[in-house]
Amino acid sequence: MKDKLEISKINHGHYLTIVLDGRVDGHWSGFLSDAITTEIRNGFYNIVLDFGGVDYLSSDGIRVLVKFYKELKKVNGSFYLSEVSENVRTIISLVGLQDLMKEKKEEPQAKEAMMGSIVRDGFAFTREENPESEKITLNLCGEPEKVHSKDFLVSDVKTEFFDGGKFAIGLGAITSDNTDALSRMGEFIGLGNAVAYLPTDGTNSPDYSLKTGNLIPEIRHLYGLFFNGNFSDNFRFDPQNTGDSIKLSQIIENLLDFTGFQTLAMVMIAEISGLVGVSLSKSPNLKREDPLFNFPEVRDAVNFTVEPSHSKMLAITVGVASRKPNGQLLKFCRPLGKNNATIGHFHAAVFSFHLLKKSNIKLSKTINTIIENEQIHDVLHLINDDREAVGIGESEFFNGTCWVGEVKSIVTG
Repeated sequence: MKDKLEISKINHGHYLTIVLDGRVDGHWSGFLSDAITTEIRNGFYNIVLDFGGVDYLSSDGIRVLVKFYKELKKVNGSFYLSEVSENVRTIISLVGLQDLMKEKKEEPQAKEAMMGSIVRDGFAFTREENPESEKITLNLCGEPEKVHSKDFLVSDVKTEFFDGGKFAIGLGAITSDNTDALSRMGEFIGLGNAVAYLPTDGTNSPDYSLKTGNLIPEIRHLYGLFFNGNFSDNFRFDPQNTGDSIKLSQIIENLLDFTGFQTLAMVMIAEISGLVGVSLSKSPNLKREDPLFNFPEVRDAVNFTVEPSHSKMLAITVGVASRKPNGQLLKFCRPLGKNNATIGHFHAAVFSFHLLKKSNIKLSKTINTIIENEQIHDVLHLINDDREAVGIGESEFFNGTCWVGEVKSIVTG
């Protein structure tokens, strides 16, 4: 018997074969687990393990097989063994895992989705429409320009509840007192039945509230963009070449092109290549001699990503983009980049990686599952750092799904 495990792979396009040669024991099962995880993160949800060269399978190896079988089954993927030796086949049968040796045929709808994709910027965008959607009303609350001065008062603090279907971004705090909220104001993101924010209380640890029983999440905010999420379309995007990433501005421009919308509201769940963003480290209402963004105060008041961050993690991004903004929206948004007429405003909540379906994804259910099962690491206001020579660019993503709707009316209050 061999005393090690050799791993190779064969890419068949829509599925991957991992060829094993040697032992899958307590030591080498960890290497196998890492290899499978890497390929899933590279976008392969249909995986075949060629067990023709495996002469020993331990209980720890079985644990790894069961883990990935269950994980990929949850997201409509497939995971099974081929070319199994008689010895290993006997072990698998004795523990009642014969399903691991049953090939799953590719689903017809998956083929149709691949055929219906539009390729842009090296990514395939697959569209699903919701015929029961409604036009979105965007509600702009507060005066964001005040963040540059010292004029926020307790009377400026407003409260918004998240009882399902509402999405938002802005500056706020999760607390039960308006005065306390003024000392903690940071970037927030509303996620239907939940709200998360990054407090400016010195902890630098994000906090969140999720609807549970009679508990309704709320945010006390100074300003924000709010909209209901009855989206008309969702778009899945995947790279044509494994490992490639796509910029946030490219995603937005493509969505505007595909839909023909002048102004859209969006929620995106995607695997991160790197995020570029800022967050406040001091509340804009804290007493100080000079405005928040004056130099040198800005160095202590604002956190900047010095390089693209949170790679290989998961982001839930919420925001608005427009090619034809009105005067009120201009107060809340900025150009997506230098020489780019499209404006936008996006926040991202960062979570530990979570395996997602590639089709038929239910937005509310998926968000709740992520929040309940994964750790939240950050909340960022995404920017494009396009400074000459020293700029680090903008946020990029490996793959994901976007839910979009057309903004037909904008109200203030």
